[in-house]
Amino acid sequence: MKNKRSAIGILLLFIIVLGIYLVYLTSTQSEQLKSIYIKSLVEIIEYESGTQKSFKYIAIDLDTLKGLNEVEKAEVNEYFESKYNVQVIDASYMDLLEKGIEHRNKELSGLVIYVEKIENHIFSYNVHIAKEYASLGGNGIVIKFHYKNGEWIIWNVKVNWIS
Repeated sequence: MKNKRSAIGILLLFIIVLGIYLVYLTSTQSEQLKSIYIKSLVEIIEYESGTQKSFKYIAIDLDTLKGLNEVEKAEVNEYFESKYNVQVIDASYMDLLEKGIEHRNKELSGLVIYVEKIENHIFSYNVHIAKEYASLGGNGIVIKFHYKNGEWIIWNVKVNWIS
């Protein structure tokens, strides 16, 4: 009977410690989500950079950056304006067409980037991200992040689609 109580006590203690660790890890992930998006956006911009030319702008559909508030989205925008020294527009390809910035069946004067989806697997993230650089040219990649030494690092990048 005493051994049974001890085993139950140890099990409960283990569950409590595991729960505290998972809450800590989840809060750390949400705090670093902006960093994960920035690293993903840089990766897709620089992926197969031979297909790129000098663009007049970079359009990032900030609505696809799920989990970020407006301040964090503005910080992402500012980061890319200073890094690539071009105008960064919060727009999708359809937004660019509607505003008359781009026209169908013509080569894009900018680079259009968006996150297709993000998968949270507690100890890893998969970010499905894509770019369009011509009316029929674009590609998507999946970036796998792992949590190591207090930060999210890129573990693997693989092609998801090419057009």
